Amino acid sequence: MISYKEIALSLLSWEWSKIIQSIASISMVWIAYKALTTWKQKSTADNKISFIGELSDEIHNFIVVISPAIEVYRFIKIGIGSHSSQDHYNNIKNRPISAAYIEKYGKEDGHLLFEKLNSCTSSVSKINSLITKGQIYNFIKYEDCQNSCALLTWQYDRLQAVAGLISQQSWNWENTKVVETLNKVLSTEIGDIEQNIKQQNIKFIEFAKDNYCSVFKNT
Repeated sequence: MISYKEIALSLLSWEWSKIIQSIASISMVWIAYKALTTWKQKSTADNKISFIGELSDEIHNFIVVISPAIEVYRFIKIGIGSHSSQDHYNNIKNRPISAAYIEKYGKEDGHLLFEKLNSCTSSVSKINSLITKGQIYNFIKYEDCQNSCALLTWQYDRLQAVAGLISQQSWNWENTKVVETLNKVLSTEIGDIEQNIKQQNIKFIEFAKDNYCSVFKNT
């Protein structure tokens, strides 16, 4: 059996200075690792918060800049309604009720609508770019955010289709496909556009709130 004296002599023979240095080195590595991990977590949290803020600002900007285009479309719808009873070509089969308005005011109002929509182009591009960028952050329910932004910017696409159709005045009204397309595009209601924008904005705010809470909880 090993005596306490032998154990003591054995311990005294160790190179304690080197052992202490090794322990200190291990401790420093652990401290550095924890510091780096904490820094990465904070950096990721800051990036997430910055991203949500930037996207939120751009969505607000989009809602503001698309409003004039929506108002132009509102007057276009009124114009179509007021000219439908004046259409002296109603005896032409399948002729849409919007035909008289388009032939008289379509080119002018279509260009005006395009002009208002041009103010939205950079905002739409930035939202799409941010949505692509945001995929790297592992947000909670990011699909909801993607869908909300897609439906928001879809309103821009819908109004682009309206402007493109009414600005053309050489339609063949006897072509059923032309009439069907025109009727479908112009069936878009102002209330539907406005309600869609409102709903998707609310959904985005819910996404932002959930992820703000998640970020602050984990930092």
